[in-house]
Amino acid sequence: MPARMDEYLDKVIKNRFSVSLMSNSKWRKVFTVLDVPELMLNQCYWKFVDNDDEFLGWFTKSNELMEKYVGDYGSGPFAYKRIEWLEIPKVGKPSGDSMFPLNIGIKI
Repeated sequence: MPARMDEYLDKVIKNRFSVSLMSNSKWRKVFTVLDVPELMLNQCYWKFVDNDDEFLGWFTKSNELMEKYVGDYGSGPFAYKRIEWLEIPKVGKPSGDSMFPLNIGIKI
């Protein structure tokens, strides 16, 4: 991630939030613990600190994790600190001809 993007995120976080509850290692633990076949997690809602909108995307698999970044999702890796929250729906939304079943509903 370019240094300017890192500086930009630090500034956004400082201006919008008074505390930081998650670290890179905590995010990696969350993604790793939830990346088990029994849960069948494929989708989640992502909310980023630098965007007012949430979006439905793929749930990160543990083999896509790096030390400071979440793996490549088309626009390149992004920093864990960019994540404000994730929400995993109980039932996935249809994508094409298939449904992605999700067994739990949690907000992290």
